[in-house]
Amino acid sequence: PLSFALRRLWILCQFEADSIAYNMPAALQLSGQLDMHLFHQALCTLVQRHASLRTIFIPVDGQPRQRILDHVDVNLQQEDLRHLDPETREQQARQVYIADAGHAFDLKTGPLFLFKLLRLEDDHYLLVYNIHHIVNDGWSQGVINNEVLTLYKALRENRQTPLPLLEIQYYDYAIWHNRLIADNSFGNSSDYWLHKFKDKPNGIQLPTDHP
Repeated sequence: PLSFALRRLWILCQFEADSIAYNMPAALQLSGQLDMHLFHQALCTLVQRHASLRTIFIPVDGQPRQRILDHVDVNLQQEDLRHLDPETREQQARQVYIADAGHAFDLKTGPLFLFKLLRLEDDHYLLVYNIHHIVNDGWSQGVINNEVLTLYKALRENRQTPLPLLEIQYYDYAIWHNRLIADNSFGNSSDYWLHKFKDKPNGIQLPTDHP
């Protein structure tokens, strides 16, 4: 099942299939000696850990249905910029970020993320990533950053991951939320606010002197 918010977002995405309006690009600076293999493994573990990152959206009779894939390949693209002078290196990193931010995701096939690792200096890296908003939000980006670093550190130290197993995934929330809607659990709140604002003006007059 999809929550109401995801269903609405999926519908908006159908108006322009190649739109990048709902992309959520980000960048994370990394310092120190980086083991590329272990860092890639940390990203794979992250994607396997969160079902939302393995989700695609299939239209069935005009309605969206989510499909959670058992496995999604994580392609960590790498680019070495150490040979460039500092100014050119910064410009190139900025261009890579802009290009990846403009990547158009296909909700039907996925994956709905991309990762690229730029090596700026011997011990300085920039992780550029982009995730579609239908499986990501601002709060989740902080979780992603923290968990990637935690997973990588555990791998470097040959330890078991300290992250606890996730007992609840987003689809559990969607089921719960849809049941509340079906049971009219929000009816009292709706009635309250409709009554609260019954005497307020219907609509907001905005100035039209600017496009």
